[in-house]
Amino acid sequence: MNKTIYHYQIKDGILMSAVKDSLLISIMAVESLFGRSRINLEARFRLEKMNRVCIIDVGTLIGETIARVFTGLLIREFGEQAFKVERMETSVEVETTAEELESVMRDAHALLTSDTVEI
Repeated sequence: MNKTIYHYQIKDGILMSAVKDSLLISIMAVESLFGRSRINLEARFRLEKMNRVCIIDVGTLIGETIARVFTGLLIREFGEQAFKVERMETSVEVETTAEELESVMRDAHALLTSDTVEI
């Protein structure tokens, strides 16, 4: 069975740590709307820093919403020319393990509670 994914290719010169932060904020925003349970059950994503790629499975409302928020944040922070996004059909599973998701949520919490605020 094919999955629908959004495949983001991030241009050189964009800090992947900032892209990761945008993904974390997107996941937290969607968690606020739908709850942690739905994130745990339905969110599937992968960030490949070395390849400068982010993949989000958009086969569920949760995935679609994460992708929409993430895309908006990327445009706002880096501009439309900073990345390319393609909607693709693939048979490859986008797996996010429970440990990865827990790590993402810890990172997101740390991001929000850090003492450093940049404006």
